[in-house]
Formats: sequence, structure tokens, C-alpha cells
Amino acid sequence: MNIKNQTLVTTGDCQIGAGDDIIFASYECSGPIGGCEGTFKLKGGTGNFAKISGGSKLSARTKMSETVIDAANGIAVKEATGIMILPELTYKTPK
Repeated sequence: MNIKNQTLVTTGDCQIGAGDDIIFASYECSGPIGGCEGTFKLKGGTGNFAKISGGSKLSARTKMSETVIDAANGIAVKEATGIMILPELTYKTPK
């Protein structure tokens, strides 16, 4: 996060689902603080989603709720809520 320029660059991993059917995904996003544009990639999963693949461009809007600075490692850990829009989401699952 660049406070002076009010911009951010972020990457992350997420899990979608619960129980035996979970999808693993990753994202990369950059733009102004509070919103960014980037890519979303499905990386596999468990159960019915074991070999899922696909992805989309993404547009995210967030409202920062808390930021914790890890001074020893120079890392800002941000906890936020928001919405991720995946306008071109495509996916394949094994038959």
C-alpha cells in the first residue's frame, strides 16, 4: 500500500466452499486504495472440484476495516470487507 499515492498492489489466496467440496483460487489486483483491477485464477480443489480450472478478470471494491503493521517484517496486514466481481468467469471440471 502506498499511502502517499493512495494506491495498492495485492495478491492473495482464497477458499470457496465448505466440507468436502472446496475450490482453491488466487488473485492479483492493483489500483487505488478501496478498489482494484486484476486477475482471478481457479487452482484446483477437493471433492467434486478436485481438478477445477479457470479464471476471470476481476474488479474488487473494499472497505478497509483494520490495518495491522508488522514493523519487524515491514508488512501491512489488511483486514477488509468488500465485493469481487468476476465478469468473465469460466471454469472446467472433470467429467
